[in-house]
Amino acid sequence: MSLNVESLEHGYASLYVSNVTISDRGTYVCTVKYSTESKEKEISFKVFARPLLSIQSMKVQGNTENTLTCKATGFFPPDILITWYIKGEVLRNHLMGKPQMYNDGTYQVDSNVTITPTNDDQNQIFSCRVQHDSLQEPLQRDFQLIYE
Repeated sequence: MSLNVESLEHGYASLYVSNVTISDRGTYVCTVKYSTESKEKEISFKVFARPLLSIQSMKVQGNTENTLTCKATGFFPPDILITWYIKGEVLRNHLMGKPQMYNDGTYQVDSNVTITPTNDDQNQIFSCRVQHDSLQEPLQRDFQLIYE
């Protein structure tokens, strides 16, 4: 964090926060004292971290129950929604774990969906879609199954 001292001399008080981390979030109070007068202003500083999305395994065995895993990592705040799709239609049988915190204050979570792929699924597009406050629009990873 830094404060521009030159701008203070002209009546401007700005605090610059670089290399922002989760721990920088919170309420900051700016107090200006001039002679016997004093003014205060509270600023709420919110921090967001965008999730990274990865599919853990696309390899499956046909006509056998398989679990697909979508992993969202490095996000903040911890509230997140993960939805699975096949051919653009929602897969309802997915399970999402509880977000786990990393040492840096960001989170990671896995979402699993269990499928029994048939030959008809070989060329279908599966998708894992994430909605999070840090994203203006959902983040999505599309993939096709790899049969072993």
